[in-house]
Amino acid sequence: MEAAGISPEIVRLIRAGQLEAALALVPKIQNPYEREATLASISEAYLQRGQLQQAETIALGIPAPSLPEGELHDVEPYDGEYPFGRDWAISSVITAYINAGQLDSALALVNQRDEEDRLPFLLDIAEHYQVQGQPAKALAVLDLALANYRSEEEEKTEELAKYSLEAANAIRFTTLARFMGIYSVAGGARQAAALANELVTLVQSFTRQTLLTLYILLGTAYVYEAVNQKEQANSVLTFVLQSTEALEESYVKAMILSGVARVYTALEENDRAQQVLYQAQELADAVSEASQQSVSTVSLIPTYLALGQPENALRITEAIEPLELRQQVQQAITCAQANPSR
Repeated sequence: MEAAGISPEIVRLIRAGQLEAALALVPKIQNPYEREATLASISEAYLQRGQLQQAETIALGIPAPSLPEGELHDVEPYDGEYPFGRDWAISSVITAYINAGQLDSALALVNQRDEEDRLPFLLDIAEHYQVQGQPAKALAVLDLALANYRSEEEEKTEELAKYSLEAANAIRFTTLARFMGIYSVAGGARQAAALANELVTLVQSFTRQTLLTLYILLGTAYVYEAVNQKEQANSVLTFVLQSTEALEESYVKAMILSGVARVYTALEENDRAQQVLYQAQELADAVSEASQQSVSTVSLIPTYLALGQPENALRITEAIEPLELRQQVQQAITCAQANPSR
């Protein structure tokens, strides 16, 4: 089939904002790829004007299937971007609905995407429901998203494992961690704890730990604390402490140790928290690079505040650069002292 570029006349109309006129020319387009690309571009133009419902109507009216793989580059771009057809247009509308806070509309449209492509949208919608103060809806969408993920998980993991089993497990680890985090804040403590169990098991397969994996493990410890599983929380903290010894950068070690100490305060093990925080402080003080020392020092402050030591939190701010950041942190500490319940 010949290359299907969007007609110059339609491009001119879109750029001029004459979208109804551009839409009226679509029935004259014979090439199906050009027609699909044109409708996707018009839908996108309506999104840019904030007319989400009109954009949705056009996107849903694009004939399926979308452009076959390999045909994309037979379509010339509009304003430097390739229109991906129906799926691309629908995804753009879903994202716009989410950003506009119209989550019910976004959720209804997700079903128009293939099952294997729904997960990122469902997670975004769940997070936004929680932010909107609708935890029940957030949990319902999370349950739907988790069922969607489980149905695709094994096949995708097996496919990725052909190239790298550890990479496949790392992707699975971060995905499950996101589920755990949203469940935790939305009131799904039981579901979050079950996911924490999976994460703790999965992390054992990694040849080394990173700042990200260790921070996620600290999150599992908080989840265990929330459901009164203190033994599991302590077990996680022990693993994190042992894993931190293998890290090379002192400032990263300081940040992790400060996080461990903060969890110990949540577990009401303040003596242990103080011991670990002291180690973190020593590491932070020994960092020579200014920005790294500032980052590690800032990480210590919430733990000092949790231990009821605002004077120590203020004292260590002298190591923070630049001055504006130091003053902002000092102001935040003062505010925290004035509003201890926040």
